Amino acid sequence: MRSTIELLPHECGAINIALDAMAKEFDRRPPLIRNSALLVFIPGSGLSLTYDENALGVTKSVLVFRVALWRQLYPGSDSAPILSVIEEMCHCFYGIADETEVKHMVSDIVRRYINPDKTFETLFPNWPAG
Repeated sequence: MRSTIELLPHECGAINIALDAMAKEFDRRPPLIRNSALLVFIPGSGLSLTYDENALGVTKSVLVFRVALWRQLYPGSDSAPILSVIEEMCHCFYGIADETEVKHMVSDIVRRYINPDKTFETLFPNWPAG
């Protein structure tokens, strides 16, 4: 993990909750894509990567999180970092491209490891259940 923005204590806690839930999910259901990923927390919408000048190619999954947008849209919320981290990790490690399908998986993970009372509709109120 890397961050180019100072994360607030509640954001760090929320990210840890998400990572813990994903670790438990990986134990229960191993990832389909055995990979490593770099989680990057940035303030805006730009990211620059530099690689070893001797490398002919590089394969790396980079999961980028726009922290300032979390704060703007969901001030003080733990839900934005939790849901964002779990969703992007599911895209990456389970190979799910479809947004509705991945949100259902996120909702299952949240219910299983974080809060059994949460439903798809409460987690993603403006998203069609599909």
